[in-house]
Amino acid sequence: MKKGVVWWITGISGTGKTTVGFALYKKLQASGKNVVYLDGDKLRKVFGNLHSHTINDRRILAKTYSRICKMLSDQGLDVVCATISLFHDCHNWNRRFIKNYKEIYLTAPKKVLFGRDLKKIYKKYHAGKIKDVVGVDIKPEIPLNPDMVIKNDGKKLPDEIVRQVLKLK
Repeated sequence: MKKGVVWWITGISGTGKTTVGFALYKKLQASGKNVVYLDGDKLRKVFGNLHSHTINDRRILAKTYSRICKMLSDQGLDVVCATISLFHDCHNWNRRFIKNYKEIYLTAPKKVLFGRDLKKIYKKYHAGKIKDVVGVDIKPEIPLNPDMVIKNDGKKLPDEIVRQVLKLK
């Protein structure tokens, strides 16, 4: 059986992982691919919000997402996974064990991140209401060897970014 492709869309909060990931999913689906879309925030809910946002719990979830992606791709499904999961050991595991793994790292200037802040994460952090925010008080492990780095500063539409990502094939 042919293995599916895992499109691992990663970056800190506000870089556009969900938007780009979902647009990629829709494009792959429209082209006839058997594809599944996984989003880190939704997966947290699927697992009953059992994990906090500490670095240890984030690492556990990242490894869980990796194994789910591998399981699905081993069954021939393409998988788009939009997740922060900025851990070198996670990225290394993915490269080692997922045959068709594509890592896309999204970045954006802080001004853009704070301006987007759809989930009000940065606002809540600065108000002292939450902690354990990747890129603020948790240092992200920036991917060492991503297949693509995209500066998502709002100048390109999600469909333009998706066209760029699909050139990885």
